[in-house]
Amino acid sequence: MYKAKYNKYKSKYLQLKNKLMSFQIASDKKHILLDGTSSSGKSTISKFFVDDGYFYISFDNYAEAGHIEFLKTVGNNYDDGKLNYTRKLMFEEAQKHKLVIYDDINQKINSFYKKRSDLFIIIVYASLSQLVDNMHSRRFASHRGLFVFDQYSSRYIVTDANDFIDKISKPTFINKLKEKIKYEFDSEEDLIKFANKIFQQIGINDDKEHGIKLKESFECDYLVKTDGREPKDIFIELQQIISKNYKLK
Repeated sequence: MYKAKYNKYKSKYLQLKNKLMSFQIASDKKHILLDGTSSSGKSTISKFFVDDGYFYISFDNYAEAGHIEFLKTVGNNYDDGKLNYTRKLMFEEAQKHKLVIYDDINQKINSFYKKRSDLFIIIVYASLSQLVDNMHSRRFASHRGLFVFDQYSSRYIVTDANDFIDKISKPTFINKLKEKIKYEFDSEEDLIKFANKIFQQIGINDDKEHGIKLKESFECDYLVKTDGREPKDIFIELQQIISKNYKLK
């Protein structure tokens, strides 16, 4: 009888021990990717992660070193140009740290991780109107070109379903461009032509309001909207989401 009880408690102890070990392994590293268009607010949000002990890795800070590494390795052989040396350097640096926050404009860093669950991907979403405002506010200190909107149209697509993350319309976008950053264009005709191109890339060819969603080719563990929100509040929200996802699975 005593032996049976002993084996029963021993079995429960071993199960609990294995769970604790699994938790320690799963919690050993927290690598987060903030992915979004330029001027969406990623860098500002990242500062709060840094204050919380995360090591900051930005594509902008590694781009030059990655280009030099690429030239040293492949020389003039552009057949090997698909290899992304900048992200390789970023990944190698990340392996030295338990807490990492990536700040990038795409998800190529994900390909360096063996398991999809090893990298928590957060999409930072700023609306077209917010992007225009952000570009205008940074026009002197850190100017961003119109490529920001090409980045936007490359990741979002029109949808008729109820799973839309935002609603957009071409007339609203055109008016916002005219109001804030018409200096980026040679003429009003040029501005309208640009707006038409962006909306065509999203799949919209009329002046109606349409819902949009993230393209299926993008990974997303969580999408956070930044419009009209304080970075500190966004960080607190993300902190709670990340904490839940790094609990014992």
